[in-house]
Formats: sequence, structure tokens, C-alpha cells
Amino acid sequence: ATGGIVEGIIGGMVQKIGKLLLTSIKLDDTERHDGELEFPIKLNTACSGTDAPSIALGLIKERLDRLSAENDDGDHGFEYEHNMSCELEPFKQAYISRNFPDTKLFPDITKLTSGETVTDVYGREQTIPESNLFIAGTSCKDFSMLKSSHRKDIEDKGTSGETFLAAVEYLEQEKPPMAIFENVQNAPWEKMQEYIEGRIALKDRNDVKNITGIKEGNAEKDLKFEVDDQGRYVVSEVPKQIGARAGCFVEGFVQGDGDPNELFPLMSEHSNKGKTLSLGELAKKHEIDLENDILVIEKKARYCTHLVKLDTRQYGLPQTRNRKYLFVWRSDDPEDDLGEYIHLIMDHLKTPLLHSMEAFLLSNTHERIRCFREALRSGPGRMVAKERAKELDFFDWELSSVKDLFYHLNYREQHGINERARWL
Repeated sequence: ATGGIVEGIIGGMVQKIGKLLLTSIKLDDTERHDGELEFPIKLNTACSGTDAPSIALGLIKERLDRLSAENDDGDHGFEYEHNMSCELEPFKQAYISRNFPDTKLFPDITKLTSGETVTDVYGREQTIPESNLFIAGTSCKDFSMLKSSHRKDIEDKGTSGETFLAAVEYLEQEKPPMAIFENVQNAPWEKMQEYIEGRIALKDRNDVKNITGIKEGNAEKDLKFEVDDQGRYVVSEVPKQIGARAGCFVEGFVQGDGDPNELFPLMSEHSNKGKTLSLGELAKKHEIDLENDILVIEKKARYCTHLVKLDTRQYGLPQTRNRKYLFVWRSDDPEDDLGEYIHLIMDHLKTPLLHSMEAFLLSNTHERIRCFREALRSGPGRMVAKERAKELDFFDWELSSVKDLFYHLNYREQHGINERARWL
């Protein structure tokens, strides 16, 4: 439908980093550092949608195949396996099942870590397949600025928080060397990084990192720990500005002006079993500098993270869609600078906008458009229209509370679109 435009954009990006990619492919496994991808790429996705990562990997491989054939270079070695998808929406499940029939498909990310086997969408018990790349576009509904009221934080039992925490549990259980998280710009990214890394910079302990507009907290009093029967500190109460889960263990702390890899373990006397301490009391007892030091939470796997903001129009697409991507990789070194290289690569891949929106759309006379129009006129189509008519009126500010209503109306006025016309 796009006349090879998307393939051309991907092909141009492959040309830009082709040598770097091929060098990485040909590395011996003994030469790879923690967090570096091995080949074949073994892809698992969650909140999969249309599984764009798998489609992109397929386009990259097709481009490399073509280049190898043109240059008579032999086998380029870029291979990938799409091993798992996880999607709750039935119509998206149907899409994935049709287009990726050999991929294990699970319905609920929150149940991926519930046992040794997981029930797939067909009711069969399956094991989670091995993966070295995990990509999750966890729900953004509760974080989005379009939700101008009743927005929820990670811990508020909304779909955004639950799917994100489930993805973090997946990381700890399956321990993939690389992961990518995608969400809206205004998601509580700092807290999300704390959850994944297990490192809490105490100088930021009272910063409002969540999105629900609470006043500045008081972590010295509100962050509390209980001593267990082995003398370990267990997080018992967590204020909303801290990215840690109740029940996790404190491993120790790192001095802010010292070696970031030198951990000072935190243990209490066994006689203090059941005693509860606040962060302020813990800091006083163990001489922790609340303005410089870093509290380290025990994790089953250590990860580093790097956050990148991307806009689709800077990558050859005639659309402004701002999203942030959190690149996550296995590393025990908190100063691992892989994220800086990822940022450089993303900047290098930027592509000029060469095609208008119309170039991506099917013509009015296309067979697919005709089929959809007939479907909309059919009995089921009229039933859908009837249900849509029951929705809140988008253009009634008092009812819909859409904060961008002014911009929608202004756009329609400029382009001669009836302000009451509904979208397809």
C-alpha cells in the first residue's frame, strides 16, 4: 500500500549502521560483554499490539539479504526468532495469531511469572520461551496526558502500573540480557528506572517522580523497613515518590562520592527481629548520607537503563508521535555507558521527512476501502455505529474533558472539516 516507502526508510537506516551491525554479528561469544545481543536474536514481546518489533526485524533481515546478494558477500549472519507474544485484546490476539502462527501467544502479562507454566490463549499450558531481547509497550492509559482527570500512578492498581510491574517481574525471572520499554512522555520514568535498577538516589528521595500531583513527600519518615529473623532489612512501607516494592530486601548502600561498585552491606542484630525503622533512623544507625548516598535494593538480576525521547517525524514518518523508550541491559556496573552509545545511534538513524501523509494512505477506490465501506453499511457495522453513538460527546467539554479540544477544532476549521464529523 505504501509502495515500498517503509522498506526504503528501514533500508536507509540499515545502510547507516550496516558495518557496525555486521561487526557485532561476527563477534565471537567470548568477546561479548554483558548486555550485548547474541545472534540469532530471540525476541519476546509483551503488550504486543501488532508486534511491530518483529516486523522491523524482518525488514532489516530482508535489506541485509538484498545487500549481501548485490555485493556477493555470502551469509550476513543476521537471524532472529520471534518466540513469544503477550496480548490481552482479542482482536489483536487474532492479528498476531494470523501473522505469526509459530509464535507462542499468551493473554495476560500479569500472569507470565505466576508459575513454571503459563496458559496460552488457546488454553494450553506452555513454558516461557528463551529470549535475549524483551520488548514491552506496557499500557499508557493511566499515564497519558489525554486522561486529564483520574490519572493513576504505578501503585494505584491501574492497567499502566500493573502491566509495568509485571514486566519488571518478567525481567527478574527470565533475566534477558536486553530489554526495551516504551510508553508516553509523562510516564513516571524516574520511578520506573528505580524499580528496574534497584538503586535509589537518596538526594532525590522527596522529589515527586509520579504523575498524580502529590505534594513533596517525606521519605525520612514514610519509607520504613522491618528487621527479619536473619537481620535483613525488609521494605515495609513505601511513599509514592519511591520506586520500590514492599517486601523487597535492602542489600546495602553505595557512597555517593566513592566507588559506585563498592557496596556497604546493611544488616541489623538478630535481636532486633520485628523492629521497624524509618529511613531517617536507618541512615543515622548506619551513617548513610541522605544527600549523597544510594540505597541498593536486592535484585535477582542487575540492570542498567537509559531513557531516550523519540519523535516519529524525525524518522521519516509524516506524523508527530512523541514517545520515550527505556533501554535496559544486564550489567553489574552502575556506570556502564552503553546507554550513551544507544543514544548516539538513535540520533544517527534520524531520517529526513520525504513523503506526505497521503503517500501512506490507500486510495478511495482501493479494494480494501470498498470492503470496509460495505462492512460499515452492513448489520454489524450499523450496530457498531449505534454503540459509538452512546459514547460521550467528544466536543462537549463538560462531558469529555478533552484538554486538546481547542486544537482539534482549530485543525478542522483550517482544513474545512465539519467540527461535528466523527472519525472512522
